[in-house]
Amino acid sequence: MSDVNVGLSAGFFDVDGTLLRRQLSIELHDAMIARKLVIMPSDVRQKIDDALNAYKYRRGRYDEYIRLVTDAYYYRDLWKGMDVSLLRLVAGRIAKAKSAEMYEFTRELSLAAQATGRHRALISGSPHEAVEALAEEYGIRIFLGSKMEHDGSVYTGKVESHWVHCKDQAVQLLADRHGFALEQSFGIGDTPSDVGIFEKVGYPIAFNPNSELLDVARARGWPVVIENRNVILLLRWRNGRIEMPTLSEILPQDLAAEVQRRLPNLR
Repeated sequence: MSDVNVGLSAGFFDVDGTLLRRQLSIELHDAMIARKLVIMPSDVRQKIDDALNAYKYRRGRYDEYIRLVTDAYYYRDLWKGMDVSLLRLVAGRIAKAKSAEMYEFTRELSLAAQATGRHRALISGSPHEAVEALAEEYGIRIFLGSKMEHDGSVYTGKVESHWVHCKDQAVQLLADRHGFALEQSFGIGDTPSDVGIFEKVGYPIAFNPNSELLDVARARGWPVVIENRNVILLLRWRNGRIEMPTLSEILPQDLAAEVQRRLPNLR
């Protein structure tokens, strides 16, 4: 795949846990609670708090905490009647405050994609308002976030679109809309919900994957990038054996060279 028409290629980025070290949905959840934009039932709030404490003390999984927060907002009508402009204001402030809290590899990959003339797209299960505000901070014009229906003034409480479990459809939607050549594009994410992205593009990357995604990446031979503190490792499993590929083996050559220039100590 060395002959790449850069103008037709794109980079598809998951946001929470991939581009950002933070979870946009959690940041928005905390802000909405703090500002009393929503009143959460006490039993639901208790389950969420219990799941968070279980994760903090390594008795539970972070994925379960995220699932409970997501279910609370998207399937319990907590947004119903909320002022649209106020939520956008809160989302904008969160994006501005948290946008710099990025992983080094994905930050430089995004900048390298921009420098080499590629399109960049954000695909996230987090609320559209937060994803839109974050995209604006990064100068990214193409994005999809989960949408709640509203009448222009307040939210109705109905889910309009939720991309967590259908990111393959999100990628195809953007490809059809913008004319991207998916076999020349890359995608990066950290959980099984991103498999849909990987299956659509020519250059998939599992980034700091959870155990479920790691199993899939190993089975499919997809490259894995691990970033921990100041160390970034590239890994790949072939025929049951682990290897350390070069950037040019997992990305188009011009993009790989630009990432390598930005990350000279990449191992």
